[in-house]
Amino acid sequence: MLEHTFDGGCSTMGDGVADTPAEAAPQFDCPVGADTCDAPGLDPINNFMDYTQDSSMNMFTPGQSGWGSAGTSVRHVAPSQSWSLLRYAASARRTRR
Repeated sequence: MLEHTFDGGCSTMGDGVADTPAEAAPQFDCPVGADTCDAPGLDPINNFMDYTQDSSMNMFTPGQSGWGSAGTSVRHVAPSQSWSLLRYAASARRTRR
């Protein structure tokens, strides 16, 4: 299952996907430049698997996108994220055709 970007904090590989930057805790609002871990990369505030506001979420990493095409599921999606995920899935289907 695809986990949230902040699962496990800085000590583990958050969502279990190698190309997702480490994040200590969920972000809210849209804190551009947030960097809560010493690991490379800023907090993935634009990632659908964080808790930022819907207007900030607009991407999965390439590694996370592979999870969806492999038929695995996403867990713990906040109600505010469900429409963003549905829009992303619809646009991804249109792109593949």
